[in-house]
Amino acid sequence: MPEVIFKATWKTSLNAINGILIPLRTLLRLIWNRREAFSFEYNKLKSRLETLQKSQRYFMGEEIATLSFKELQQLEQRLDNALRKIRSRKNKLMFASITDHQRKEKALQEENNDLKKQIKVMELTLSLSEQHVQNSPSLPPLETLPIPNISPVSPVMDTFLQPTTRENPDLDLSTEFRVK
Repeated sequence: MPEVIFKATWKTSLNAINGILIPLRTLLRLIWNRREAFSFEYNKLKSRLETLQKSQRYFMGEEIATLSFKELQQLEQRLDNALRKIRSRKNKLMFASITDHQRKEKALQEENNDLKKQIKVMELTLSLSEQHVQNSPSLPPLETLPIPNISPVSPVMDTFLQPTTRENPDLDLSTEFRVK
């Protein structure tokens, strides 16, 4: 009877070991395959790096004497393509910059025109107040007149104040203004 127990435990142990070994072997195969894939990828990237470094040296004008005529033509074509892309990018950036500067110039011109209109209105107001002071000697001279607050969006900006005359200016010393 002890032999039967021993055989049963031996078979159970072997099954347990095989249960562990089979996944372990599979895992080792996967690791080995990955290692080979990584090794292949590494070699491929290393080769690409060497090619790029060699191309860079050619672009910089180094080691050109070793190139064949066909390789020189290919290098020239690659340089032409690179220059074409660079010029295209430069032109796009310059066009965007010009457009932006034109927009800013237009805004500054509009602001300048608004300021000119405000100055004209202030000058007109000042000249009219001086005329009023000169026409009415009985009034004491005014130090300063308040400057009207005219915003750039005011509809009055495009109009100018014009003095009106009365039929009998000797009797009435006030001056009226109308919007023209």
